[in-house]
Amino acid sequence: MNNVKEEKLYSIIVPVLDITDSLIELSNRIDSVMKKNACIYEIVFVDDGSTNIKTLKTMKQIQSNSNNNISIISFVIESPSSFRIRFSRRILIEIGTLFRSKLNC
Repeated sequence: MNNVKEEKLYSIIVPVLDITDSLIELSNRIDSVMKKNACIYEIVFVDDGSTNIKTLKTMKQIQSNSNNNISIISFVIESPSSFRIRFSRRILIEIGTLFRSKLNC
């Protein structure tokens, strides 16, 4: 029997749209719970077209102040929302494919 403990990476996907202060609080709570349970994790913020300029700044601030793996996917498209929805779905499909490959599913 193999005594090597298998470590799992948890990927926490956070959809973001025009939020700032609550994003900081959410990030802190995720960090607290995951550390309390000794989990290895990453946070992926997905911003689908925020109009509040502070949103991206807040995500970058959280990223720079964190010791954890935090990724930001942010895009603002000044075009019809139907294109934005199609583009968003494509991005999320790509993210899903990436995470499945990490898990070897």
